[in-house]
Parts: sequence; C-alpha cells; structure tokens
Amino acid sequence: MTASTIISTAPNTYSADIAGTNWQNITVASRFWSVVQDAIAAGEPVGVPSAPSSEEVLAAKRAAASIDRGALCKALKAAGILSASGAIIAAKGDWPTEFATFLAGLDADGQFNAQVDWAAAMTVRYGHPLLQAVALAYAGNEAQATALLDQLFGIAAE
Repeated sequence: MTASTIISTAPNTYSADIAGTNWQNITVASRFWSVVQDAIAAGEPVGVPSAPSSEEVLAAKRAAASIDRGALCKALKAAGILSASGAIIAAKGDWPTEFATFLAGLDADGQFNAQVDWAAAMTVRYGHPLLQAVALAYAGNEAQATALLDQLFGIAAE
C-alpha cells in the first residue's frame, strides 16, 4: 500500500490517507499502526499539520464565542446601540425599543420567537441567527455586521 499523506499529529500519533482511505488518531493500539509504519519504512514522508491561516483562526474564534446577556448588553451600550435604560431592559430579558427596527421586518411568529429566544437566553452565541440579524439590521451590511460582532465579543484578528 502506498500512502499519499501521513501527518504526525502528536508523538506516536498519526493521521494518514493511505490508498484513498483516511484514518485519524492512529496510535500503537490502532489496527492501522502497522500499515502506517510500513508506509514510513517504504519511504513515505511524514509531515506535520500546517498552522491554520489567520482566517481559519478568526473563524474558529467566532464559532466558539459566547457572552452572557448582561455583558452583551453592556457592550451594546458602549457601542451606542442601546441606551442605558435599553441595556437594563435587555439585560433583564425584555425587548428594548432599540430592537424594534429588527422586529418590524419579521412576521408575527418571527417576532414572537425572537422575543422568547432573547428572554430565555442567559448566554448569547456569536453565530446565533437572532444576534446576526440584529447586527446586520444595525450595521447595514455583512462586513460591518461582522466587524460590530467582533467588537462586541472582543474578537481580534491575529
């Protein structure tokens, strides 16, 4: 068998694509260990995982980002999106008047669901559709909405 790719992911741990089959976390205990070792002995090079690009790092940060509702409300106030009273209302799980523009674009079920989701949320994920829609409605375009969310969640490119 020939290996097209063998990657050392940790000491004595490999990922490999051998004869078109992809295996992950191959260790001494794996039944594929000997196949990988034979391929290495036959001269197949062993690589190391490439470092993620700055865009991949940023995407991973965004995917993992969450913030508690109170901290988000403070950040929304600091960004000028919510007034002090609006931030207090929102932190309690109620719907502040500053979000009314967003609700106007939804049908009755959408308005109900948005308000219930907000009221029930103790933490808010970066990628939550409600937050994405509010950011887009406030910012005006996708790039500015992403920049706004990055600011609110304290995410910076490296």
